[in-house]
Amino acid sequence: MKHTFSAICTIVLTLASGIDNARAASSNNTATPWGIEIGGACQPGLDKMGSTQQRTLDDGDTLHVAQGSNALYPGAKELTLRCSKGKVIAMQLVAPKEGMGNPAARAAYQALAQHYKKVAGGPIPQLGDGYARFVKGSSVIEIEARHLDFDFTVTYLTKTFYESIVESNKKRAQEQQTKRSGL
Repeated sequence: MKHTFSAICTIVLTLASGIDNARAASSNNTATPWGIEIGGACQPGLDKMGSTQQRTLDDGDTLHVAQGSNALYPGAKELTLRCSKGKVIAMQLVAPKEGMGNPAARAAYQALAQHYKKVAGGPIPQLGDGYARFVKGSSVIEIEARHLDFDFTVTYLTKTFYESIVESNKKRAQEQQTKRSGL
């Protein structure tokens, strides 16, 4: 139990520190977790992440996955940066929930709720699925903690990239509906 409490404190302090650094580093109206500006130049973000493995996607965007332990968020299972045309369009963190009741995910939600405007979802419950969406200027921030998963995810996106995902999902759903109607 002591180990879990210590891990939760580390996660909360690291996330809050990342958000506080973001506030100090960002003079514009966008999220800047750990000094990585969402919508800003990709290279400074990569420099902060350290060693990464890169993969180029079909659309030409690049995914950069931090290798090994990450100084930005100790205990993170995965930290990924998505860049398009030299700009950061998304950043995703996957971290352990730290046991029953989602303590780390609930603490992360509280840290996000203190710094960003909540527009959807709600607090992460002790039991069941949890989701919330926040905004700051041209950034969208989502936290998701599925009931049967051991991890939670925090995703930072540019509003433009987020809207393109929403539009793509609507189009796909409409195509599926049209296909079913035609049968």
